[in-house]
Amino acid sequence: MTVAETSVRAVSPDSARPPLRVAVAQMLILLALTAVVFEQELRLAVQDYTTGGEWCHGLVAPLLIVLLVWQRRAELAAARTRGSGWGLVLLLAGFALFSLNIWPVSYAYPRALAFVPAVAGIVAVTCGRRILRRCGPMLLILLLSLPLGARQTAALIVRPETYAIAAAESVLKQLPGVTVARDAVDLDFKRGPVQGTVALGEPRRGASLVVTFLVVGVCVVFAQVRTIGQTVFFVVFAGPVALGCSFLRLMLWALANIYVTPDPTSVVPRAASAVGALLAAYLTFALASGVVGRLTVAADQADEAES
Repeated sequence: MTVAETSVRAVSPDSARPPLRVAVAQMLILLALTAVVFEQELRLAVQDYTTGGEWCHGLVAPLLIVLLVWQRRAELAAARTRGSGWGLVLLLAGFALFSLNIWPVSYAYPRALAFVPAVAGIVAVTCGRRILRRCGPMLLILLLSLPLGARQTAALIVRPETYAIAAAESVLKQLPGVTVARDAVDLDFKRGPVQGTVALGEPRRGASLVVTFLVVGVCVVFAQVRTIGQTVFFVVFAGPVALGCSFLRLMLWALANIYVTPDPTSVVPRAASAVGALLAAYLTFALASGVVGRLTVAADQADEAES
């Protein structure tokens, strides 16, 4: 090896980066300290996870993030470099957003939202910018696990919920021997002597678990590294799939109420419809991921053949 090659190797970013165990230890220590700062926001998020079904995926979000890291471990290890100074900028931006929503105004969600750039800054400052870009799906899961307030959630999904309930009413009216009437967000049905209400008392019954379906899509699609074009496609594709699975959940719940048990307080229709819709979301994203992967491979082979 020449002296010039030795000098280049000595100053290369990869040779100057700390050992993996050191970078991981630094990251975990900084994450723990940051979690102490955001203790109240994280505690309130856990309360939302355990008291309602809308954000229950937050309970397994850390496990999903670890699973994605493990599935992409080879790419992440190859992308790791020295820590980036831009990570410190992101970290300070997160703390600034947190502070500005304590005084002079106090808003709970922006304070919790500040946790995302803070975590992104920790990743960049310990492992570099390249690895931060590859951690985008993990940060997205973290973002989708921060509960919105009830008012903000209602404002976002009132229109999809209205359309889903209207569509469910139209479909159920086609069932033989079934009469369905809609009263605001209630779907009252009658089949012979059996009558009842679908999803009685559940808030956002026409657009429930939308965010959970999106998290499922992130886990399935980004188990492998995607190109920018593929990422854009799946971002656009995820919205209709999430809304469609939410509609499917409502329909499965309705069918269970009509044909299995008319008891609106029974947990069986609710649980069965949620499991069925989650399974449908997983299969849809997995199928789309496989098709896009095959098309990409075919396109690459065609380019190689032409060249």
